[in-house]
Amino acid sequence: MLPQLDLYSEFGNTLSIVPEEVVDIQTCDIQKLGVDCIVTTVPLVNMEIPVIQISVIPTRRELDNVKELLDKQEVN
Repeated sequence: MLPQLDLYSEFGNTLSIVPEEVVDIQTCDIQKLGVDCIVTTVPLVNMEIPVIQISVIPTRRELDNVKELLDKQEVN
């Protein structure tokens, strides 16, 4: 839950967080989740949408990476 607080304080309303408990994200139907990207604290590979991995307590660089991803999503 802590990364969510950091993300909310950093990005405010720019970022909508959809907390989703998924037992196996690799087999989950990402389209049903209705999300544009995934910000995660665990490594994920071969996903259909962009993925940013952050620490439980995100670093400035990780937050900058999330911002870059959000900026790219805004353009599309």
